[in-house]
Amino acid sequence: LVYQFGFDSRNPQFRAYITSLFLHQNVIHLLGNMLFLAAVGSAVEMSTGWFRYALVYFLSGGAGLMLHYFMTRSLENPVPYIGASGCVAGCIGYYALRYQAVRVPVVPRLALPVLAITLFWLGLQLVGAVVRIGDSGGTSYWAHIGGVGMGVLLSLVFRTPDFGQRQVARQALDQMSIRGPAAMKVAAERHLQRYPSDPHAVSELAIAYRGLSDVEGEAEAICQLMVLDLSRTHECLTRLIELKQIERISAVERSQFADRF
Repeated sequence: LVYQFGFDSRNPQFRAYITSLFLHQNVIHLLGNMLFLAAVGSAVEMSTGWFRYALVYFLSGGAGLMLHYFMTRSLENPVPYIGASGCVAGCIGYYALRYQAVRVPVVPRLALPVLAITLFWLGLQLVGAVVRIGDSGGTSYWAHIGGVGMGVLLSLVFRTPDFGQRQVARQALDQMSIRGPAAMKVAAERHLQRYPSDPHAVSELAIAYRGLSDVEGEAEAICQLMVLDLSRTHECLTRLIELKQIERISAVERSQFADRF
C-alpha cells in the first residue's frame, strides 16, 4: 500500500498527492497526527470557518509534499511519502500565528507562549531535516516545514480575528481573581472595555461584586449576563431572587422566562 498509494519523489503522480495524505505507516503514526490535529484543529476552524479550514489543511499538505519532493528527488532511493503530517503542521503554523500570545503550561509553574513553543518545535524540524536527510527510515521533516510555512502564509492572507488575544485577556482576568474581589473587579471592567460582549468577564464582574458585598453592582452585572448568555438565565434569575432584585426584570420578561422554563 505504501508503494502503491504513497508519493514517490522519483515518479510523482497526482493521485498520490491525494492518497498519500490519508495513508499512515501504522496506528502510532495515525494517532500522533490526530493528537496534534485535535489540539489545534478546532481552534483553527473556529477562527476561520470550515471552508477556509479545509483550504489550510489540504494546501498545507500539498506544500509539505512539494517541499519533500524538491528536497528528496535527487536521492538514490527516497522513501515514499505518506501521512497527514504536512496538513497538521499547517494547522500548527496557522494556530501559532493567530493565538501566538496564549500561554501553555509546559512544566509546573512555567507557561510559555504558543509562538515560542512552535518556534522551538520548528527548530527541531530543521535540525532533523539536515541531520537525517537521506535516512531511509526517518520522518519527512521537510513536509513539516513546508506545511508550517503554508499555514503561516494562509493565516496572513485570511487575516482572521485573533481569538487568541481574548483568551490572553481572560487568562489575565483569571489571575487577578486570586488577588481578591477588588482586583478582579478592576480587571473585569478593563477587559469589558475592550470586549464588552464577553460573558465570561461579566460573570467574573458579578462574582467580584458579590465578594465586595455590592448588591446593586452584582444585580446589574447579572442582568447584563442574562442578555449575553441565555443558557444561564435560570441561574441568573435565581440569584436575583436571592438578592431581592427581581424587580429589575419587567413583568413581561418574567412571564416570557416562565413560559420558556
